[in-house]
Amino acid sequence: VLGSAALAAVPGGRFATATGRAPRDAHATASATTSSTPTARPAIGARLRRFDSLFLEVLMRFTRTLCLGILAVAMAAPSFAQTNPATAAAKVQFGMISSVLARTAEKVPENLYAFKATPEVRSIGQLIGHIADSQFGMCATAAGEKPPQSGIEKTKTSKADLTKAIIDSNAYCNQVIDAMNDQKGMEVIKFFTGPSPRLSVLGFNVAHSYEHYGNLVTYLRLNKIVPPSSEGK
Repeated sequence: VLGSAALAAVPGGRFATATGRAPRDAHATASATTSSTPTARPAIGARLRRFDSLFLEVLMRFTRTLCLGILAVAMAAPSFAQTNPATAAAKVQFGMISSVLARTAEKVPENLYAFKATPEVRSIGQLIGHIADSQFGMCATAAGEKPPQSGIEKTKTSKADLTKAIIDSNAYCNQVIDAMNDQKGMEVIKFFTGPSPRLSVLGFNVAHSYEHYGNLVTYLRLNKIVPPSSEGK
């Protein structure tokens, strides 16, 4: 007989007093178990935050070092224009004339390709063909090669063929200039004007193309067409 303190069995194999209260040692054990979880979680979170902080610091240092390295290389290596100013200038000058020539060929309508200011002069189509021939010829001379195309003025008459010819000649001359530098450009070669540096031949080509672009400008104005070099003015 246990009297008023008699224990009664409860489900799950645990015991409670007659008053329904759990034993003091069981309550203490449960409290200890419950209180251990919140302590562990902040510790894990702190470690994760520290890892994130270290990772970001390493990443920033790496990025900064990489950027400084790229900047140092860029500052140490002079540009092509700095080391080859004559060739760079030749490319810019040819880029100006080649652009307006291609745009002129595209802008003139098909029916005006046969237009002549007077019967004695070249037509618009013949002028475009002549410029394409001369660009192939002079740029090939500067490169020490044979012209990849010739006879365009005498054989081509349609807008499509002549537009393609002027664009192709522009591309070929750009290819020759891209393979040039100031040292190679100062090599003296045979030219119809006399012995000339390669870059001088390329300069003559630009001057010749501008000369005949002037003819084309006049022809366009006679037909109330604004030349590409005057568009937006």
